[in-house]
Formats: sequence, C-alpha cells, structure tokens
Amino acid sequence: MVKTIFHLVAISYIIMKTHSLNLPSIYRFWDWFSSNCTKFGQDFTNELLLDELNNRISELGEFVWEIGPGNKSLNQLVISPGGDIEKLPLTKEIIKYAKVLSDWEFYYAKPIKNWNFEFNFEQLDGNILYINAFRWNIHY
Repeated sequence: MVKTIFHLVAISYIIMKTHSLNLPSIYRFWDWFSSNCTKFGQDFTNELLLDELNNRISELGEFVWEIGPGNKSLNQLVISPGGDIEKLPLTKEIIKYAKVLSDWEFYYAKPIKNWNFEFNFEQLDGNILYINAFRWNIHY
C-alpha cells in the first residue's frame, strides 16, 4: 500500500444518506463542533473524532466535507454540495449558522486551492518521492 503525504493536508468524505435539513440539527452540529474543534489533532489524525464528524454531517444530509489547513485561518471546514447545484442553498444555510471560532474558517463550497503543485508520496521502502507538477499540461 502506498501512503500519500500532501503538503496541503485535507481529508474529504462523501456522505451517502439524505435527510431533510432543519434548524435544530444545524444548531446541534455547530454546538458539537465548537466543543470538539480543538481535538482533531495537529494534522487531523484523530480518526475517532473524524468519524464522529462524518456521522454528524451525515445527519445533516448528503454532502461532501473537507477539513484541513485554512486559507486565512489556521484551519477550515468545508461542507460542500459535491457538485450538486441544487444542494448549494442547503450548504449555505448550514455555514450561515457556524459559530465564530478562533483559528477556523468555514465554507459552503470547496474554495480554490492555493498550492504550489508539489506533492510527496511515501513509497513502500520508506523513501519519499517528490513530484513537482507545476509545468504539467492537460490535453483533452
């Protein structure tokens, strides 16, 4: 198994259940998140808490989420419609009720990534393979 290490650490999940969005559920989610947002670990390695986050977002609906380093703050949480434009009002509604938390920013859709097109892969032998994709071109 090849282990992947990215300069921009981010974890994404796709939620596979659909529920109706309601305000009490949103309030409960943000109360829980504000109580636990400092416990994810420096590199978001607290798997139990990430699983709980996944379950909590799943209770809100079928969304894609991402947690990782922020653009303006230390951390960010994205709850995205996953390309489904009809769900965009739902993710906007969820983020609208986010609590103001130091070191956190919140988005209702995935923001543009600000990265240098460099990433690393840890190979099976433990060596790190450095890749710079800055000059790569995509042809369709």
